[in-house]
Amino acid sequence: MAESKNFAFCTINPNIGKVACPDARLDNIAKIIKPNKIVYPFATFVDIAGLIEGASDGVGLGNQFLSSVERVAVIMHVVRCFDLPNIQHVYNETDPIRDIKIIRSELIQKDLQKLVGLRKGGKNLNLDIKNINDHRKLVDQVTDFLKECKETGTNVATKLDPLLKAKIEPFNLISIKPVLHILNIDEDSIPNGNEYTKSAKEWLDAENSASIDLCVKLEKDIQDLEPVDKKEIMDFYGLEDSKISDMIQKTFVLRGTQVYYTFGKTEARAWEIPRGYTAKECAGKIHSDLKEGFIRAKLWDYEQFVASKGKLKETVVRGDYVAKDGDMFEFVSKI
Repeated sequence: MAESKNFAFCTINPNIGKVACPDARLDNIAKIIKPNKIVYPFATFVDIAGLIEGASDGVGLGNQFLSSVERVAVIMHVVRCFDLPNIQHVYNETDPIRDIKIIRSELIQKDLQKLVGLRKGGKNLNLDIKNINDHRKLVDQVTDFLKECKETGTNVATKLDPLLKAKIEPFNLISIKPVLHILNIDEDSIPNGNEYTKSAKEWLDAENSASIDLCVKLEKDIQDLEPVDKKEIMDFYGLEDSKISDMIQKTFVLRGTQVYYTFGKTEARAWEIPRGYTAKECAGKIHSDLKEGFIRAKLWDYEQFVASKGKLKETVVRGDYVAKDGDMFEFVSKI
């Protein structure tokens, strides 16, 4: 568990953890199959301290933290959406939209600084530059776009044209990374949120930005509880389960990935794959031999499988079948 204190910059170095991702669908499959083992997908999380205005220029521990952001696939921005006098806020008042805009501005400013160097040629960044004039035009185009987003407080990731994004992928800019805004509420605002989350979600939804209401304190309090005690607390707050599973699923969507399942008496397992994978490619995720010797796959629809309590008859699909999120497979291979 990362350290958390009631003052700014209690986190000096990033906390890095590889954790199993809760998966309610896998749990439901396991209740029916009763396997000996359940294997959840894993994800690596990098926890850094909150950034403040001026972080891109080194205010606080900004440059150190921002360099950590360069290595992640999805940014999870925890946004304060509660009023508690005993919990400090660096600006002494709660304003989630202001806080989101500040972070966006700092990420963009860091990228603008990087683009200055890139315009000179980027020789130290291993870029394959065939025409320096075309390269500089591209850098100038991105620079103008980022300046516009900084001025308006816009989410770069949702406004960026996909074709332009593909062209600048080698630049490894942090402001173009997808963002999940975690609207951190207090216990009194469970389960329906509050005025802060309502205004923030309305603003975020209007620009197609991802968000989720979540009480970080509650999630921390229940993580080590026995299932019976956890359920009692969830029932008290009117929740079916922890919202961490929902949060993880949203990060899968933002990363462009999805999950398929394999199951049997030995184990039930979730496999994370890129969207668009075929059945044959899914088999290769388990072992290259399964892909090489692929013959066919047995397929079950998750919803129908659970509804039938495991009695659903399989469908046989070929290797070019494009997997859907939640598909359940058994692969047949000649190897």
